[in-house]
Amino acid sequence: MINRAYRNIFLIGVVGLFSLACSMTVPNNPPSIGEKQTMKISEPVPADKEVTTAVIRMGAGKLNLNGGSDQLIEGSVVYNVPALAPTLTTGDHTLTISQVAELHASPGSDMINDWTLTLGKTPLDLSINAGAYEGKMDLGGVPLTRLTIRDGASKDVINFSKVNPEKMTLLSYFTGASDVQMLNLANANFDQMRFEGGAGNFKLDFSGTLQRNAHVEIIGGVNNIQISIPKGMPTKIDLSKSFSNIDTDGTWTIHHKVYETEGNGPMLTMDVQSGMANVQLIQK
Repeated sequence: MINRAYRNIFLIGVVGLFSLACSMTVPNNPPSIGEKQTMKISEPVPADKEVTTAVIRMGAGKLNLNGGSDQLIEGSVVYNVPALAPTLTTGDHTLTISQVAELHASPGSDMINDWTLTLGKTPLDLSINAGAYEGKMDLGGVPLTRLTIRDGASKDVINFSKVNPEKMTLLSYFTGASDVQMLNLANANFDQMRFEGGAGNFKLDFSGTLQRNAHVEIIGGVNNIQISIPKGMPTKIDLSKSFSNIDTDGTWTIHHKVYETEGNGPMLTMDVQSGMANVQLIQK
């Protein structure tokens, strides 16, 4: 039987190897660097202000995404590889900003692919599909009816600094070997949330104001998962299908790998399925 100390050391090593493998790229065809180009984006609000489906599809690069625009979406994409020239297509309550090429920047590359976008006040069903990228998003106050994020080896910080004024039916995040922080998740105003990650470090902070009962499903592999719950939020976390090291901070009632905290108001329930992982439960 491997004791906890040795298991933690082994886990850290495996996570590191997975992360290294996913971050290494062999430049078969190095990107052709050209002059820096800027694509300006400014899409007006639909006349009926109904829910719009928006898709952001980008390759390796950086994404800064915030709310506060008077338009449906506005901003810019700055790139210096011709193959990364994005296209924008619109339809009946649909908008897609897409890069077709899937290029990977090798260490020391001069490739630029920087996205800076601001969302407006129109209800959105938003999907983000990205490769190995660095994301900084503050979606506080953005009226999201649904949010789906799929990425590869990413470094991502997503903050819901204000309550979502729309009811979100589902928040989904699928990632590989990544470093992900999701902050103030209670403000996302979701009914259901699903987070699935491979090797990496994941911080899921459920601070904010929970509007109604909500359910979360977390599926992890070889990783470190930190789950933070604010004091006073009634919570029930089922880890019976998890084969992980579990550490707690705060006041928890434990029964057959089900961890509960007391409080008033809407209830947060959670199912966690993970393999050889470190799971930390924090009540703060």
